[in-house]
Formats: sequence, structure tokens, C-alpha cells
Amino acid sequence: MDSVIIRKPNWIMFADSVGDRQEIHRDMSNVSPEIVEGYGLTKEFAPGMYIASFIQGWPCIQGVKSMKFRPKRVYDGDVIRVVALPNVVGKSIDYRFERGEETVCDVVGVRMGGPDGKEIKQMKEVYHEYNAEIRPSDVNYFLRSLGYCIEDGRPNMFLASHSGPALLDYAEKEGVKGGFHATQGFNSHFPYGNGLISVLIGDGNSRKGKKGELQTYHMQWVQNNRVIASGRASVGVLEEILKEGD
Repeated sequence: MDSVIIRKPNWIMFADSVGDRQEIHRDMSNVSPEIVEGYGLTKEFAPGMYIASFIQGWPCIQGVKSMKFRPKRVYDGDVIRVVALPNVVGKSIDYRFERGEETVCDVVGVRMGGPDGKEIKQMKEVYHEYNAEIRPSDVNYFLRSLGYCIEDGRPNMFLASHSGPALLDYAEKEGVKGGFHATQGFNSHFPYGNGLISVLIGDGNSRKGKKGELQTYHMQWVQNNRVIASGRASVGVLEEILKEGD
């Protein structure tokens, strides 16, 4: 895939498939004026995980070292060029998503292949548990949102994309009104199936930088009392960075 035209109906299909109800991607009229003004929002834009999910293709993805969501918002009708490069460190692939001469997202260290089969102990200190239902229709909607006409797949980017609604659910529980999904990592350990999954958020630590504070969390995806995937995500209220994105 060399380039793709980003369309709002497709990213809404993606958001529906993974349970992402964030209004900044759907209808800006439902977003509070203080967030619209504070973050310099002008119109709805695509979720970062939707853009990153274009690495999926049909080959099985075992893991991703880091998805870096730059403060460059992607809008309806934008043409994004997908550039694949060999990773200089190991046997993996790096992807860069470009709009014109600017990079809107980096996905580093993508490893192809099946789950690694590692048994991971469930974390003891859980800050938040988010539950979701895996249905074949949702998986197919996810694939269709990316332009694939494949039935009954098991794309791991679909599983990884449940991090967004899980983090949003946790933020709402804590009374946080806005934030920025900065990075995401993901490793698949065992195949997932239909039915209930739990996304666990825990083991957090914060890091202050020049433009705000980042909160990093360890995450686990659990199904049938087994950790089927794990990773880390960082979020933060980075108003200065977000304002640069327009």
C-alpha cells in the first residue's frame, strides 16, 4: 500500500468496531467549548490508532515496539502516504505515515508472525479494568474500515486498538476531560477468540517534559484468565503540542 485517502465514514466504522466513542472524532458539536478552545480543535479528525492500523495488511503482526502519534491531525480527505523501511536494529519493519512533506505517525519495530507463546503473569496492581466483547461482525467492520474485504480474520491491530477506549474509560472514571494518546506498544502472546476480553491498565509512572506531563501505563489484554497480549501506552495533557497540530 503506497497511499490511502482517509475518509470520516471509514474511521467511524473503525471506531465503532473497537468501541471508541470519543466525540472529537465523531461530532465536534458534542465536545465541550473549553476543550475545543483549549486544544485548538477546528473539526473532527481521525483516531491515531486508525492511521497506525494501516500497517495491518493481511500478514499476521506479532508485535509493535512503538506507535508514535504525532501532533499532526489527519482530516477527512487527507491523502496519507505509507512508507515501509527495514528496521536498522533487527528483523522488523518501520512505517512512516506522511501527508505531503510532514510525518503524521511513526510505527517502529513491527514484527510479523504468529503470537510468541509467552506466558505472562497477570499484573497485581490494576488501576482500571475495561471489558469488551469480541464479535466477528466487529472484526469484519475493522477490516472493512481499512479497505480489506476479508471475512473472519484475527488482525492483532484490532485487539491493540482497544487500548484507546480503555484509556478513555479510565480517564472518565478519574474525571479527566482531555488528553493526548502519545505512544502505544503491543505484543501478542496467544490468539484471541470471540467473547469477553478485559483490558487492564496499571503500573503507571509519570514523566515531566518541556511541554507537559506524560503518564505511562503497562497494559494487558486478558481472555479466559490468560494474558493474550501486553504492552505500554503513554498519555498526557499536552495542550502546547496539540495546538501545534493544526
